[in-house]
Amino acid sequence: MQLIEERIKSLTPELQKEVLDFIDFLVSKYSLSSVKTSKRIKSVGGSLEKYKNVNLQKKEKGAWAEAAAVKHESR
Repeated sequence: MQLIEERIKSLTPELQKEVLDFIDFLVSKYSLSSVKTSKRIKSVGGSLEKYKNVNLQKKEKGAWAEAAAVKHESR
């Protein structure tokens, strides 16, 4: 665990926050208590709530929009 801590400390403060956000996401996703009590989020916007960084939300939302546009163009 010390190796992980050293690597995280070597990152910029912004990247350290991203690492912590990702750890929180993993804990919430794989925690048994949260799996039993939480309802699955069906919307794209709802699924983006896992990112506290607004830039990541916008980036993923844009990717979803692009994928949807490509899907509908091929019909």
